[in-house]
Amino acid sequence: MFQYIFGVAGGLAIFLYGMSLSSTGLQKVSGSALKSIIHKLTTNPVFGMLVGVLATFLIQSSTATTIILVSLVGANLMTLAQSIGVILGADVGTTLTVQLIAFKITSYALLFIALGFALSFIAKRPRMKYLGQIIMGFGFVFYGIHIMTATVEPLREYEAVREMLIAFGRNPFLGLVVAALFTVITNSSAATIGLVFSLALQGLVPLEAAIPLILGANVGTCSTALLATIGAPTDAKRVGVAHVLFKLLGVILIIPFIGPFAELVRLTSTDAARQIANAHTLFNVGIAVVFLPFARPFAQLIELIVPERAAGIPDVEEPLYLERHSLSTPVLALEQVRAEIVRIARIINQMTVNLSEILVAYDEDLATRIWQLETGVDALYRHVVGFLADIAQSNLTEEQSHENVVWIQVTNDLEHIGDSIIRMLQSVTKKLEHQVVFSNEGQHELEELFSRVVHLSKGLITAFESPSEENLAALRDDANDIIAMEQQMRVSHIRRLHAQIAVSRDTSPIHLDLTNAMRRIADHTLLIVKNMSGVSEKPPVEESLNAMQETVNATAGLSG
Repeated sequence: MFQYIFGVAGGLAIFLYGMSLSSTGLQKVSGSALKSIIHKLTTNPVFGMLVGVLATFLIQSSTATTIILVSLVGANLMTLAQSIGVILGADVGTTLTVQLIAFKITSYALLFIALGFALSFIAKRPRMKYLGQIIMGFGFVFYGIHIMTATVEPLREYEAVREMLIAFGRNPFLGLVVAALFTVITNSSAATIGLVFSLALQGLVPLEAAIPLILGANVGTCSTALLATIGAPTDAKRVGVAHVLFKLLGVILIIPFIGPFAELVRLTSTDAARQIANAHTLFNVGIAVVFLPFARPFAQLIELIVPERAAGIPDVEEPLYLERHSLSTPVLALEQVRAEIVRIARIINQMTVNLSEILVAYDEDLATRIWQLETGVDALYRHVVGFLADIAQSNLTEEQSHENVVWIQVTNDLEHIGDSIIRMLQSVTKKLEHQVVFSNEGQHELEELFSRVVHLSKGLITAFESPSEENLAALRDDANDIIAMEQQMRVSHIRRLHAQIAVSRDTSPIHLDLTNAMRRIADHTLLIVKNMSGVSEKPPVEESLNAMQETVNATAGLSG
């Protein structure tokens, strides 16, 4: 008995390693393209579904795609209705991998491994190395299936084993639950279906018994995405619930018709492995066809099932989107960083709005809230930098390495903007303590300049949400306008001092502190624009590596 357990476990381990290897290679080959696809999601559900299919094939995980959606929806970078089509497409996309696995090329598995290793070892160009990694990964996938198939072959002689597996056909619910639990444990629906392949190739599992196992694998794969929504905003939770509901409703619709469904699948192929792959594909394509036309009404239903939580003061010191399990998928981890940076920008915008009210009439409660928000910005800065340093330990592409460094620089500038807002609050508090007032002209200038700063902080959110050239150019223009206006205000203030206006003389240090702080906010914004403009550019390798090493050293200093 132990030899069967060890054989299946070893074959499954090789299978999962191959999936991971090929997934990593595909992500590196398609890194920037995948990020662009994710950013360009539209309100068109059909286009969203195609995006989901492609993104999932590149990531090799519908769960990873769904977790990306959780981050994007939670950060208000897309709506729940937009995510519906992508979820359905992600489920279809994962069937492409299973279709590849269904090809009977296990006898060539070792050849694939050898060719992939040779290519990744000999090739000089990174893309060719990644291609070798993909080929070698698929070789391990097929070799793992070969090992599992060979291991279970003797089980054909045991009638008890055959009866147990056939029982899944007579009791579909039992097979569904077993497969769902196995998928949760292995965190891979492809692994469950791969094992079903091995059993079917030995004639141990008839199609009617294999279909409940396939359905269970589809349900079980929802678990990780659902866990990723714990502690997330309401809209993000809705994405996870939508994914589960699609699968469950699909299972409920098909369970009573397993017999006719099996007959339909048999019409597509006479090969057992191909029948299983086709059943998996037909199930997910069927779900997409049935639910895609009702994407918006379904989104409204989800909103009723998962109502908006009562608004409360969020814990601004803890990250919402940084998940350590995503570190093995750099494109996902970097997307989570961007979502967290959008959140920091929103906190800074709230600080500026509160401060604009204090400039008109001092409010101690608002002042306390600004201090709390700034403490949150500092804490999130440390979390993001530490997370980016962890990402840096992965085997990143050159472009991902550069983006990693850019996000560290951008987060640092946001932290300095938060510090500048606090300096302004301290200046306003000092003004109150000294019981001095600005001249009417000076007060008007400060309020007008700070209204530009509030507008600038809104532009930061827009630029992070959609880093297009147009949005970055608008942000640059706003920052330059603040700098030009600050220079004019400095001249006006000096003119009032020369005119011996007593009020201007008494408030001069505070007035200049406020304008200098606003100028620093604009300066740091220009640095953010400069860095963001270079996210898609490829710097020299040495420059990226040096910056990465400085990042790791800086983070080590923080932790120390």
